[in-house]
Amino acid sequence: MFLQTYSYHFQDAKNQLIFRYDNAAHKPRLPFVDHKHLPTQIISAPAPQLEEVLAEIFILNGWAK
Repeated sequence: MFLQTYSYHFQDAKNQLIFRYDNAAHKPRLPFVDHKHLPTQIISAPAPQLEEVLAEIFILNGWAK
């Protein structure tokens, strides 16, 4: 069995987390595999494609057209 792992991490210039998508195991175990870290919580989120992560960053920074 092949297990694909991923992590997309975005932080600001002060090294503060904006978001991170990953499927890393947690202790205690999360009730979902794919998830998104936000500054104050971890939520269930489907595994994004790189293009989706970049689009989210562009929108958050006001760079989207």
